[in-house]
Amino acid sequence: EAECSYVTYYWQNGIEQTLMMLDYYLYTKDKQFAKETLLPMAESIADFYYRHYPRKEGKLFISPGQALETYHQADNPTPELAGLKYTFSKLIDNTEGLMNFYQKHVIKNLLKEIPDLPIGKDSTGGNVIMPAYTYSKAFSKENAELYPVFPYRIFGVNKPGIELASNTFNNRGTSFSNCWSQDAIQMAYLGMTEQVR
Repeated sequence: EAECSYVTYYWQNGIEQTLMMLDYYLYTKDKQFAKETLLPMAESIADFYYRHYPRKEGKLFISPGQALETYHQADNPTPELAGLKYTFSKLIDNTEGLMNFYQKHVIKNLLKEIPDLPIGKDSTGGNVIMPAYTYSKAFSKENAELYPVFPYRIFGVNKPGIELASNTFNNRGTSFSNCWSQDAIQMAYLGMTEQVR
C-alpha cells in the first residue's frame, strides 16, 4: 500500500489529547484519573518527543515533521512547539505534586529544550506566526500558524502578544467557516466579537 502523506508525521494529536485530559482533570479534580490515566499518557508523549528527535543548537529539532495535514514536510512545526510548551507547562503548574520522579524529570527537561515559535513578516512588514521554521507547499486548509490561539491557548484576550496573534489570524492561509474550520473559535479567543457574529 502507498503511504498517505497527509498523516505520515502527523503525531501532534497525542499532545492535544493530553491537553484535553488535563482540562478534564482540572474540571473534576479526580486525582485517581490524573495518576492512573493523565500522567502516564503525558509521560509517554513527553518521552517520545524528548527521545525521538535530535537537538540543533541545544534545542529540540522536530524533523522530519509536518504541520497538520497542510504542510507535509515541516521542520519544527508550530502546532507541536505550541502544544508541547502550553500543555506541559500547564501540566507542571497543576499536577507536579502528583507526578513521579521520572515524569517530572522528562517533562521539565523537555520544556527547557522547546524552541521559540517561528515568527515571520506579512506583506506589510508586520510580525506573524509562521506554520513552521521551514515548510513545503500547502496541501490542505488547516491554519497551523493559529494553533497557539486554539487549541493551545498561548495567545488570547488579556494575554501577552495578542497583537501578534491577531495579525497572524488576519493573514491566515485559509479563511472559511464551515466543516472543521476553527475560525470562529480563534476569533472568540482573540476578542473579535463582530467577526464571530
